[in-house]
Amino acid sequence: MLQREREREKDKNIPNEIETGQQQKTRSLIARWFESRRDALGVGNGWTSRTRKLNRTELNYSYRIQCNENYYGNSCAIKCTPRDDLYGHYDCGPNGRKICHKGWTNEYCDKRKFKKV
Repeated sequence: MLQREREREKDKNIPNEIETGQQQKTRSLIARWFESRRDALGVGNGWTSRTRKLNRTELNYSYRIQCNENYYGNSCAIKCTPRDDLYGHYDCGPNGRKICHKGWTNEYCDKRKFKKV
């Protein structure tokens, strides 16, 4: 018992039960499953709940997939970082499309619409 308490003190993130090799494999399997289906699962803010049953066990889980900051699209492959400098003057729309600041145009919003007076 003392050994177990010492191990918990070393790492506060360890769950109540010491993780077995099987639990580690299961966690890795779930991560791989999500990674393989990321495109099909859909990106969004809403949560999806699922239940999987096998023999006498049942797994209930909820998930949502969100892109990291400045990444957009169903597979988070579109990168758009807002900028306001020599290389562009734009914000990013919800789909990752560049939205030029007022008075700027071109693909990278780096051309003035009107000449400077």
